[in-house]
Amino acid sequence: MSARNRGAAQVNVIWMIAICVMLVATALFAFLSQQTAAELEIEIQSAKADAVAANASADVSFDKMSELSAVVGFSGESSAGHASPQTVQLALEEMQGTFPGASDSATLESAGTAAIGDYNQVVRQARDLKSQVTQLQNDLRSRQTAHSSSLGDKERTISTLRSDMDDLRSSMSAANVDLEGQRDGLRDQVRDLDRQVSELRLRLENQDRSYTEDARVANQRRDILAQRLAAVARRAETQDGTILSANMRIGKAWIDLGRMDRVQPGMEFEVSSPLTGDLKGRIRVSSVEDNRAECVILSLADKYDPMIQDDPIANAVFDPTRQPVAVLLGDGFGSFSREDMRIKLSEVGIRIADEISNEADYLILGTPFFDEETGDVVPWDSLDSYKLAQSMSVTVLPFRDTMSWLGL
Repeated sequence: MSARNRGAAQVNVIWMIAICVMLVATALFAFLSQQTAAELEIEIQSAKADAVAANASADVSFDKMSELSAVVGFSGESSAGHASPQTVQLALEEMQGTFPGASDSATLESAGTAAIGDYNQVVRQARDLKSQVTQLQNDLRSRQTAHSSSLGDKERTISTLRSDMDDLRSSMSAANVDLEGQRDGLRDQVRDLDRQVSELRLRLENQDRSYTEDARVANQRRDILAQRLAAVARRAETQDGTILSANMRIGKAWIDLGRMDRVQPGMEFEVSSPLTGDLKGRIRVSSVEDNRAECVILSLADKYDPMIQDDPIANAVFDPTRQPVAVLLGDGFGSFSREDMRIKLSEVGIRIADEISNEADYLILGTPFFDEETGDVVPWDSLDSYKLAQSMSVTVLPFRDTMSWLGL
C-alpha cells in the first residue's frame, strides 16, 4: 500500500476512534444527564410540594393577617392592606400622649385597656358635669323666676314711689307757698325784733353803767368786810394751861384744865420750859375733874430737867379760850365718816366749816382722793381747798396727828 493510502487509512482510523470516543462520551453524558434530570425532577416535585405547602400556609397566615388587619386597621401605606407595625407604633405613641393611663403601656392591648379606663372616667366626669349643669340650669331657672318676680315687685314699688313723689311734689308746692307767706311774716317780725334789740341794747348800756357803779360800791364793801374778817382772831399760839404738880417717880402730872375747859381723856399736851421754851416732854390726860385733870407722862426729853409746877402746856388743836374752826378734806377718815368726825370734834369744842375761810384754824387731811380714770392718788397740792389753806396760812394737820392730839 502506498504511503498516501496508509496515511489516509490512519486518518480514517483516528476519525473512527474519535467518533467512538465521542459516542461513548455522548452516551455517558446522556446517561448522566438523564440521571441528573431525574434528580432535578424529584427536587422540582419536592419543591413544588413545598411551594404548595408554603402557599397554603401563606394563604392561612394571609387570611389571619387580613382578618386581624380588618379588625385592627392601621394599614398605613401598605398595598396589601394589612396593619403596619410602624403605623401601630405611631398610634400607640399617640395613645400614650393622649391618655394619661396609657403613658406606661408597652402594647396596643394594654394601651387600649388604659384608654378605656380613662374614657370611662371621662364619661363619669361628663355625667357628673351634665348633672351639675342640669342642677345649675334648674337653679338658674329658679333665680330667673325669682328675679322676674323681684323685678315685678320693684317696678310696682317704683310706680308707687313715683306716685308718692308726685303727691309729695304737689304738697311741697303748696308748702312752699305757705312757707313763702311765713317768710314774709317772719321778715316783718325780724324788723320788729331788730327795733326791740336796738332798744334793749340802749337799755343794757344804761344798766351796764349802773352795774359798774354798783360793782365799784360792792368792791369797796367787800374790801371792808375782808379787812373785818382778817381781823377775826384765830387760835392763839400761846400756852393752853400749866402744870399744877408732877411726880416723875410714878410718871404722873396734874394740869389746871378740866371738864369745864372741854378737856377729855386721851388728849395729849406738850410740856415746855417757861424760860427757854424748849420741849420738856409729852403728857396724856387719863382722868378729868371739873377744873383739873390727871395725866400720864408719855416722854421726858431730859431726866435732869423734869416737869415741875407752872410749866406751860400746849395742844396743837385744842384751845380753851375759844371754839376752833376746822375744815375736813379727804375721801374718808379712817373708820369714821365725815358726819362722825363732825360729832366727835364738836364734843371737844371744835366747829366744822364746809370750806376754807378767814376764820378757819385747821385743815384736817383724811384719806387721799383717787383719780377714777388712772387710779393714781390725787396730790393734795392739786386741790383748790389745800391751795387756799396754804395761801391763807391755815394750819394743815394729818388725820392721825389730829386724833392723837385729841385722844379720839
